[in-house]
Amino acid sequence: MIDLKLTEEVERRIKFLIELAVREERRDQVATMLMRVLSNYATVGRDGSSAQIKNLNKLVSTEAKNILLQNDLKHYRSLTINEHPKPLKETWLWLQTNARSITTNDVWNEFKSNPMVTISKSENSKLRAIGMSDNGNIITRYAPIGIDIIRLDQSPSKLKR
Repeated sequence: MIDLKLTEEVERRIKFLIELAVREERRDQVATMLMRVLSNYATVGRDGSSAQIKNLNKLVSTEAKNILLQNDLKHYRSLTINEHPKPLKETWLWLQTNARSITTNDVWNEFKSNPMVTISKSENSKLRAIGMSDNGNIITRYAPIGIDIIRLDQSPSKLKR
């Protein structure tokens, strides 16, 4: 896990997310986008587009690493996706269940403990095929189809310089 600090900017967003979890029965686009932004911060230390996150994210599947090593960054990005090992649906359920008793640090630690990973599009298709596109966790989702996650020594953009 990367040791990313809880900044004022991120803390404000978490407080708003907790408020949404307390007040809203359903997860809407605002809550979803906010969780995506927080996931980006917890994974690479900033927000950005999907392509920017792929360029920076050191957490990749072994298949995504092979794609990276065999292709340029443009093709790497086109053949991979950013994936939440603990789907946002599961994170939202956790937030709703605990929203009245959790702190901003609890939420931040939840996102840092479940950082986004970059996997191949074929691995993502396998997740969908076994019905695990939006439920479960890294163990129940990845192990049955052989997705192994590794941490690169450098970001993909630095490896391809």
